[in-house]
Amino acid sequence: MELTAQQAGQLELTALAAAEGGLETSANRTVQVRQARLEIEVAGPPLKFAGTVATYQVRVSNIGDAPADRIVAAVKLPSGSKHVPINDGPQPSAELTWNLGVLRPGADAVFNIGAQLLSPGENRLEVQVRGAADIAADRIVATRVEAIADLKLVVNDPKGPKPVGEEVVYEIEVTNRGTKAAEQINVVAQFSEGIEPVRAEGSQAELVPGQVLFHPIGRLEPGQKLTLKVTAKASTEGNHRFRAEVTCDQPETRLAAEDSTRYYKLDVPQLGSRAGGTIR
Repeated sequence: MELTAQQAGQLELTALAAAEGGLETSANRTVQVRQARLEIEVAGPPLKFAGTVATYQVRVSNIGDAPADRIVAAVKLPSGSKHVPINDGPQPSAELTWNLGVLRPGADAVFNIGAQLLSPGENRLEVQVRGAADIAADRIVATRVEAIADLKLVVNDPKGPKPVGEEVVYEIEVTNRGTKAAEQINVVAQFSEGIEPVRAEGSQAELVPGQVLFHPIGRLEPGQKLTLKVTAKASTEGNHRFRAEVTCDQPETRLAAEDSTRYYKLDVPQLGSRAGGTIR
């Protein structure tokens, strides 16, 4: 007779034999049933920003009293994320499975997995472990992912030196290198004394002495770049400074960039008073 135990622990077996004439006998036997049991622990960050890499540590333990054979762990990444290889520890297959082999009672196996999280909201990483004799365990860990706007300001000033009275162009670049749209962006261009703006391009703006006040830009999407140009003219020679300032409500941001350009005064040619004179 072959019996299959359904659970671990002590199994009490009793065999009874009977025959005519009231003859009977019995025998008792206690069998200790051992079983492997798997447990999974997953440690990961509770919060990350979109586009960053999260590292998860997976620990598979045999908390039973029998060896666990042919253990394989499979990981399902959060929707929209990308696998990032990590050099430490056991390496997965292309399908993100780890062959962990045999786990003795009380033993464990640890591996790490990296994922670039791209989608805002709750990102769920799932781990499934399977082994011989239909032993199994599952675990899900969630990471909250938030998107954020990240503005970068660059000022491109004209290559100097430049002559006084010549129109020159200053360029302002505002780039959203984040993962969320930036809203209500204000840009102000300022000049030092001796140089004045004459016109602006790229967005509606108001020109006042020494400044260009651009109208608020309602929205700048992730990866989008805004280019503004300011044409100015110097009235005096020397080093004239140009400063651009960017402020934003969502997210709260304040950026500034400054540069200077040297201006020189052209000599005005004069006519000689005598015949045969030269023009200077």
